[in-house]
Amino acid sequence: MEHRIGAITCSYRFSGEVFEMEDQRNWSDASYKTYCRPLSLPVPMRLEAGERIEQEVTIMLSRDTTNTAAPSAPPASQAVRLPELLLIAEPGAIAMPPVRPSGWLLREDRTTRFPTRRFPPSPSCRAIRPSILNMSPGMIRKRNSPPLLNGSRVSDWPPSCHRFAGRLSQELSAGGAVAGSPTPEDAVNAAARAFPQARVGVGMLTLFTELNRCPPPQGLGDYVTYGTSAIVHAADTASVFQTLEALPDIFASAKVHAGKRPQRLGLVAIPMRSNPYGAGLADNMDGRPKAMAGFDGRHFTGEGAAFAACAVLLAAACGIEAMALAAPRGPLGLHDANGKPTPLADLIEALSRFAGAAMELVRHDDGAMTLCGPVGRLHVDPAARRVTYTEDK
Repeated sequence: MEHRIGAITCSYRFSGEVFEMEDQRNWSDASYKTYCRPLSLPVPMRLEAGERIEQEVTIMLSRDTTNTAAPSAPPASQAVRLPELLLIAEPGAIAMPPVRPSGWLLREDRTTRFPTRRFPPSPSCRAIRPSILNMSPGMIRKRNSPPLLNGSRVSDWPPSCHRFAGRLSQELSAGGAVAGSPTPEDAVNAAARAFPQARVGVGMLTLFTELNRCPPPQGLGDYVTYGTSAIVHAADTASVFQTLEALPDIFASAKVHAGKRPQRLGLVAIPMRSNPYGAGLADNMDGRPKAMAGFDGRHFTGEGAAFAACAVLLAAACGIEAMALAAPRGPLGLHDANGKPTPLADLIEALSRFAGAAMELVRHDDGAMTLCGPVGRLHVDPAARRVTYTEDK
């Protein structure tokens, strides 16, 4: 196996076993996992006493001294519109946010009443309010009507929703399909009957990985949803920012699954919101870099804002309709330990000034991006992990 990085050629040779490679972009890692034995071979593997196994990996680097540096290409630019920037609203995360979002992702349980009167009284918030229901694998979005769950309890939902939720919970707790379990079509039809004025989304409340494994049938639902996290496998800062390289490929793959349906994403952030691979998130009270943690201190720093800015601009370049970056409070919140707005809150406020306008996105050779619009310029440099906003006077 061989690839080139500029004038450097990297060659790899494997011997002693059949090796396989797995594309880790499925988890938003910018890497491939190489391992042996092949997963298709039977397990367990029987070894006789005294049997010797030898495996070897050889890495060779060489420089092409005759290769002259190619002239730098001019920065690439394209016309974009920013996605709607949503905030998560769920038990334990409800508070007055320091910014006014385009809408909300609501997740309600049987005992929680959302204090929607505390939300900013923005016309855009009233008209665009997505909702995640714990009884279905999708989101429901109202159009030009009062909030779907405004002051309501799950106990107020139609009986058909409760019957469907019970069957779906039985399937999920069993870890797979059971006799008579709901299908994706059942989920969409139940939601459409209960909320006839809503847009019904299909997909996953967790990560793209699960959407890629179990994509919703073509033509089902009004949009497709999923999320991403930057710390599924590795949590060091270099690896976190490398996951940004995988986002365009994730968005492109999801577009194949979505077809003509738009993509309205759940949480796209450094921390994880939920763990589809285990009982829960990793305990991380001090907020240090740790894989699969729901609390990551970088979310509240300039690094978190730079990561989010890159994610939003990459999403805009791929035509994403909406995405969530944070919650009003809690481990995904927008206030620091002193109660002051975080750099991520400042970013959302700056991006909101570009909302609804046609803009130009300029992408530079070093990975930096500049958003140019009638209100100003927003520049993000992932290498320096810094984002700046310049307002036009």
